[in-house]
Amino acid sequence: MKEHDVQAVLVSYLLERGWTPTIDNPDHVDIRATRGAETLIIEVKGTTSDPYTDTDTLLGQILRRMGDPAARYGIALPETMRAQAGRLPSRVRHLLDLTVYLIDDLGRVSLLQE
Repeated sequence: MKEHDVQAVLVSYLLERGWTPTIDNPDHVDIRATRGAETLIIEVKGTTSDPYTDTDTLLGQILRRMGDPAARYGIALPETMRAQAGRLPSRVRHLLDLTVYLIDDLGRVSLLQE
């Protein structure tokens, strides 16, 4: 699943939940969504030839974006990269309040749980 496919599915998912997502952001954030006073910032990665390194890169990208203490943050990956996403300890995900969205080949969204 390519990055733009993951992004498109997640944009639809957010719209269904009352968010207003944008993808062409001047600060290069993959998805910035608002819902009332809430802000959600999500970095997206598609299937790659080096999923471990690219997942680490994705985590670095979202960490650099965590400047707004009022915003919520997340990453989105294909379901096939669940193992790579799971390498980030649940304790760290909890401390960062980082949501991990997993997108399967049928376009279903699930969240990586503890």
